[in-house]
Formats: sequence, C-alpha cells, structure tokens
Amino acid sequence: MLLDTIREIFNLCNLKKDEKVALITGEKFDEELIHTYMIALEGIDVDFLRIIVPNKSIGGKLVNPIEKNMYAIDVLKKADFVINIITGYPLRPLRWPFMLPIPSVISMYSKEFSDILSSGTRWMDNQVPLPHINYRRLLPNKTLIDRTRSHAKKLELAERIKITSESGTHLIMDKKNRKAWAEYGIPDTPGSYAIFGKGNVCTAPLEDSVNGTLVVDLNDFFLALGEEVTEPIYITFKNGIIRDVKGGATASLFRRFLAKWNDNEVYKIGHVGWGTHKEAAVWFEDSLFCTADHDSYPGVVTIHFGNNIYWQGANKAKYHISGVSLLNCNLYIDDNIICKKGKLVDE
Repeated sequence: MLLDTIREIFNLCNLKKDEKVALITGEKFDEELIHTYMIALEGIDVDFLRIIVPNKSIGGKLVNPIEKNMYAIDVLKKADFVINIITGYPLRPLRWPFMLPIPSVISMYSKEFSDILSSGTRWMDNQVPLPHINYRRLLPNKTLIDRTRSHAKKLELAERIKITSESGTHLIMDKKNRKAWAEYGIPDTPGSYAIFGKGNVCTAPLEDSVNGTLVVDLNDFFLALGEEVTEPIYITFKNGIIRDVKGGATASLFRRFLAKWNDNEVYKIGHVGWGTHKEAAVWFEDSLFCTADHDSYPGVVTIHFGNNIYWQGANKAKYHISGVSLLNCNLYIDDNIICKKGKLVDE
C-alpha cells in the first residue's frame, strides 16, 4: 500500500512529531499522490505547509521559480524538512532537445539552495514515476545504506581514480582532499539532501587533473541526451578539459549540447562515482527504468559534467550536465579495484 511505503520513507528520514515540514509541487501535480503524502504527514502530527509553486519566466524563458524568491527561501530555511514532489516525469527520460520544458523549483547547484541546507533543512526530491510500484522497489533498506556509506568511506580516503574498459577507456583523475558522498535516497541528518530512489557514491575530482580517453560504449546510457548509446563515443580529456568528441550521431548531438552553453567549464567533469542499489533497473532490461535508476545500478560507473559546487568542487559552470552511465567499466581508487566489468567486486 502506497501510504505505508510513504510512512516508511518518513521514518527513514527521521521525521518527528512537531517538526516543520514544507510539501512542495509545481502547478501540475498528482492530486491522489499528494493527498496520500498529506495523510502520512497528519499521522505523524507534524506542522506542515502545502506549497504550490507557480511557473516563472524571465525574458520569455522559464526559470527556477524559487531561486531568486527570498520570501520563499526564508520560509524553506525555517523548515526542518522539505519534500519536493516532481510529477509528470515520463517513465523513461525524453531525448534532447525534447526534454521537459519546466525547470525544477530550485537548482541544487545554486547559492540559494546551499543557503537553505546550511540552515539545517533536510530536503528530499522525489520524481519517481509509478509510485505504487517504484516507491516500494527503490525504498532503501539498512543493507543499501550500510553498503553505500562503506563505499563512500573508501572513496573519501582515496587520492586517485582510474577508469578502464575493454572498449578503450583509460581515464585517470585526482581527488585528494575532496569529499565523498553517499547517496541512498533519504535525507536523514540536518542539512542533508537526497533524491529518492538513488543508491550511489560520488566525488568531485580536481577539475584540472582529468586525463585520458573515455569511451561511451554500445548500450551505455546518456541521461542528458535521454538516450541509450547505439554506437561508441570517444571523448578525449587533457588537463581536465574535453578536447575532442568523436563518433556518430550521438557524439554529434553531445558536441552540440556542450556548445549550446557557450561556457568552457561545462567541458570539465563535474563528479564521478558508481552505483550501489541492487534493486535499480537497467535501461534496456526493465520497463520500470526511470531517472533514479541510471546511476544506481550496482557497479555502473557514472560521469557527469559541468557545475559541481554542491559536491564541494570548484566548477561554477552555468549548467550541470547529467552525464553517462557506463555498464562495463573497471574502476580503481588508488590501487584497489571497486568495479570490475560493471560489477561491484565486494558483492
């Protein structure tokens, strides 16, 4: 029953009686789903607000509606817990340039979002479709949380990351003194942020340290472009910058996507990591695959581009590009292999 699952989610988030909660949606939302959330909140006896955020445009372009709204930001800073329910997402991501036209209420890479978390607010985004099925499928358990925290601890202590593959990937980067993040879908400590359904670890490498070749191979997934790769893409990095992108139609699309931002910083890796969620779906194997799955499948290696300020990096690019999910890679931290041909070695 969906109500029971939402109650379990709230319990994992350490939601307590009398806490201040903001339940946010955009203009369009699933009334039945939101009603279920409200019943669950009433059962805990929290003090909650239901906030509907209208779309906002500047110069004819839709923008994040909360980002420059200091009144809304002040309200959210006073909340103990924010639930941002994003409905209307398709089960599978749409192909660029035909993405959903409505921006999120606030970008996690904005100063305003950082200020909200710094106030101690816990924030959960949930854009998982088919909640009656997928909420239960992706609900984190103690095993997932412990596994993800353990892997993040290993990554935290590492200084160097190497990614290789039989298709030709050989990529080396440094991360010395950069924080590692454990993502398991639940914001359970003050000032934490989570995207429900996720299970992965990641870090922002030193921006100028990335060198080598990344091969995005057949059947890998390119979230920013909303498509499974049907022919290899060869991406060359030198001193942290993408210097060359070769391949067929998808490579051409990626070059156009990078160029549209008119910002050299989007040509840098933002963060890198691997999946830890055993219930996550693979895009070409499971009809339930959604955006929460793409970097969560255990052993999948993920590389994202552009802004990484949230991950305590130094890249302030105009945009963060949700990048590639690589199925058959080896990933090493220092001299220790973590993923071997797309599988976690310690499982």
